[in-house]
Amino acid sequence: MIKRLIYALAILLAIALIIAGGYFLRTWLAEPEAPQTGPSGVSGLPLPPGTPPAPGQLPGTPATPAVPQKLSLVADVEAVAFAIDQSGAAILVQPDGQIVRVSKNQSEVFNSSPVPNLKSVGFSWDAKMVLVAFGVDTKTQYSVFDVAKKAWSPLAIEASAYAWSPNDGRLVYYSSQGSSPGIYIINLAAAKPVPQKTLSFSAQDITLAWTTADKIIFGEQPTSYSRGSLFVFDQKTKALSPLAEDTLGLVSTWNQAVNTGLVFRSGGQSGGDLLLTNGRGGVTKELGVLTLPSKCVFGSEPQPTPSSTSTPKTATTNREFLLCAVPQNRQVFSSSRLPDAYLKREVFSSDDVYKIDVQSGEVGAILVGDHQEIDVDAPRLVQNKLFFLNRLDKKVYALSLGAD
Repeated sequence: MIKRLIYALAILLAIALIIAGGYFLRTWLAEPEAPQTGPSGVSGLPLPPGTPPAPGQLPGTPATPAVPQKLSLVADVEAVAFAIDQSGAAILVQPDGQIVRVSKNQSEVFNSSPVPNLKSVGFSWDAKMVLVAFGVDTKTQYSVFDVAKKAWSPLAIEASAYAWSPNDGRLVYYSSQGSSPGIYIINLAAAKPVPQKTLSFSAQDITLAWTTADKIIFGEQPTSYSRGSLFVFDQKTKALSPLAEDTLGLVSTWNQAVNTGLVFRSGGQSGGDLLLTNGRGGVTKELGVLTLPSKCVFGSEPQPTPSSTSTPKTATTNREFLLCAVPQNRQVFSSSRLPDAYLKREVFSSDDVYKIDVQSGEVGAILVGDHQEIDVDAPRLVQNKLFFLNRLDKKVYALSLGAD
């Protein structure tokens, strides 16, 4: 009887050892569980069940990383357009038409009344005047806001395209209505502004740019479905010259002298080429990056050059460069029908920022890798900072390029 009891206990002990050993081996071989992280990022604080994602974060995706010190948010409000005034303050136009001035984290609302059906916004060169187009499709109205006086003035023009002068209060616009279509210029800084016709022609859906005092650039609206051309009109000589002709999906941006341009040429069904051109329509370089000129801005910086004499003195010249936002994933643009898909907001990008030497074509990194997601639009280079609208959250950011 005792032997049978001892034998039974031995069997039970063996079974217990086998079970304990199996549990030990399973625990020892298993990978350690990662500690859960709470909203504050502190390990060991698990998120309660059903906790919603952070604002602006899609469910199942990681929260947006904090903006690094090099990249800063100018104002935590949405904007459709912006400018930087001579004091360095940002003037923003919000989606409802309200105008806000932001300086040193302090904001001031200039007009509390919203603008109904806002269509487009344009700032004068010094950000002292703001032109807004608004209204229904069949009737567009225009009004100018004087920032100093904080007052609106209606503007009785018809304009399918417009651009401010780069150095005064004049506005150039194209009017297709009436018996005399063409390009007009009106000085909005004058006591009684009167439009003056500059060039006569009839067209539809054109673009206008005014980069230097005497030269106005115009062409067809860009699309990959048809070829377009770009011209420059010299107001002094009255000469009309082509900058680019018969180009598919033509998009461009130009330096102030209009002798160097960054031109995008569509590939038709998808992608395209990015070219550096001269002011005579000739291609000088084909760049190895793919982006749109609307995501780039020209700049210049002093560069010492050796003197031609035997003395150790050096001369200083300005060397031109481009700051360009380029999609991190090249396929975003190479597989899309450009520029149409981007302009219609069918495609968005997450960009890095590069500096391109205009003379050599050399490309250098400015902001790459793990940073706030940005889809750069309307870039402006002011006081060693790159300001831009982020299409992803519709807010204005500033990227510091070094010591101010």
